[in-house]
Amino acid sequence: MNDETRRKIEENVIEVLKQSNIEDTTEFKVRSQVEERIGIDLSNKQCKLLVRNVVESFLLSMSERVCMGKEDEPGPSVRYENRAVEQKIIPKKEFNDDGDLLICRLSNNRSVTIHKFKGERMVSIRQYYAKDGKQLPTLKGISMPTEQWSVFKSNIPAIAEAILQMKRNKRSEHDADKIGAISNPTRVTYPKFPIETIRFDGKNYHAWAHQMELLLQDLKIAYVLSNQCPTAVLGAESSSGNAAQSKVAEQKWMSDDHMCHRNILNSLSDRLFNEYSKKPMSASELWKELKLLYFLEEFGTKRSQVKKYLEFKMVEEKSILEQVEELNHIADSIGSAGTIIDEDFHVSAIISKLPLSWKNVWMSLMQEHYLPLSKLTDRLRIEEQLRTQKNSRLSRVSIGPNTRGQHHAANHPSKMGDPMPVTVPLRKKECQKEVKTLLCLDCGKEGHTSPNCPTKKVDN
Repeated sequence: MNDETRRKIEENVIEVLKQSNIEDTTEFKVRSQVEERIGIDLSNKQCKLLVRNVVESFLLSMSERVCMGKEDEPGPSVRYENRAVEQKIIPKKEFNDDGDLLICRLSNNRSVTIHKFKGERMVSIRQYYAKDGKQLPTLKGISMPTEQWSVFKSNIPAIAEAILQMKRNKRSEHDADKIGAISNPTRVTYPKFPIETIRFDGKNYHAWAHQMELLLQDLKIAYVLSNQCPTAVLGAESSSGNAAQSKVAEQKWMSDDHMCHRNILNSLSDRLFNEYSKKPMSASELWKELKLLYFLEEFGTKRSQVKKYLEFKMVEEKSILEQVEELNHIADSIGSAGTIIDEDFHVSAIISKLPLSWKNVWMSLMQEHYLPLSKLTDRLRIEEQLRTQKNSRLSRVSIGPNTRGQHHAANHPSKMGDPMPVTVPLRKKECQKEVKTLLCLDCGKEGHTSPNCPTKKVDN
């Protein structure tokens, strides 16, 4: 902005202020009227600051003239005394409830007034409170005599510039904080929970070793398993500083090795703890020995379990369900070692390993299109219960009639001394009763067989 434009804006601002009512006029109204007069946009920061300074100077000059008793003198500024025509506007005087001359209202409860104190005029900027419909002054505020007011007025531009600079600095810090927040996003930290390890009993090496590695890494002592203990550098090339650092590193490694060794021992079973706690070895030596013994042994165990699974055969002397559970346990041990067995393959293997007396069941199960392991287990349990009930009834039929015949012969002996032939009718009756008792292989209920099962009719 050049000097000519600045002077033009200042002159028009003074003219607008002289022609306006000071009590109702705002800085925005003044700036709008000046824009209409000179046709220049005053919305930028430099023009706003210039208009604000002129308005403040005008108001302070008016307060000073009132304070000095020169209300009738024209013009608030010497800069515009040489103008040809100058319209004199004398603002309307207003007094507060205490009789002090009211210059302007800064807010609803704060005003600038002129009052006399011990015969001397004072400029007072004070806060007021309302009581009984009157505005009464509080102790919050400041009163200045004429000399102090003149000094304060002369330094208002410097104060305004300092306030503006503070705003700029605050805005710059805010922008810098914003940019820093964008460039350095806050990292969310989650609380760490201790890793719980299973106890190694010699059969679960893979799972135990993985959990132990995670625990030692979390404790930041896993490096002792792969790094050797640092030794102090001796000789002409070593210095006192290097020797001290080497000594500190050696002591730290020994402390971490002791902690690592203790954590590994604490995760062992009682049997292995008693075995390895008596051996003087480092954490790395203990870790390698456990890996050498049980890692290879676990691979050998997996192959032996596969061989045991393939050669497994069911016998009639033991419960079929117990043998199926034993085969399932072998399959689970193979899966935990890393070899997954397909369920359809496992179901087919169970069916193929049934004993010869279960041939009819084997043929029926092989014709099933969808047969999961749970359904196969239910079918085998129903079939085994049916066979158990049938065998128990046949045993009662074979033993019961003989007992009855002996009892009858003892009480009613024949002439020849032989027991009466009453066993045949009783045996026939028991056999007829056995034929009437039926058990379904699908639903497990009595009274019908599998082809006549009502559940199949509902599904169809």
